Amino acid sequence: MIEFRWYRFGEFGSQELYSMLALRQEILVVEQQSPYSDLDFVDQTASHLLAKIGAELVAYARCTWPSEESAFASFGRVVVSKQYRGTGLGKELVQRSLARLGEESCDIVIGAQLYLEKFYCISDSHAMASHTTMWEFRI
Repeated sequence: MIEFRWYRFGEFGSQELYSMLALRQEILVVEQQSPYSDLDFVDQTASHLLAKIGAELVAYARCTWPSEESAFASFGRVVVSKQYRGTGLGKELVQRSLARLGEESCDIVIGAQLYLEKFYCISDSHAMASHTTMWEFRI
């Protein structure tokens, strides 16, 4: 059974933090061959959704709210371990992220790689109508 839990940065134990960073690096940097640094100093003010089976981290997403740097809320760093892809877990992360951000009245903007456009648009079909979601896709 998959257990979902939200964390603030200061709530991570060392094992959870390391597992989260390792999963993000494995997928966002290595697998997607992205030369961009995953560590962006946003983690400290974000909310983090971890999906675990027992002690194993199998999926993750990060949510941020409007701030001095951005007028919009956002979510990102959505990753699912290879062996759990195709199970609906990614869509579950998106829906839980939208629900979390929807607790406050704010617009949501995300940026994602172009090949993910269909995934995010389908995932948003169940989003709450109380906010506006704008998608920005790039190559």
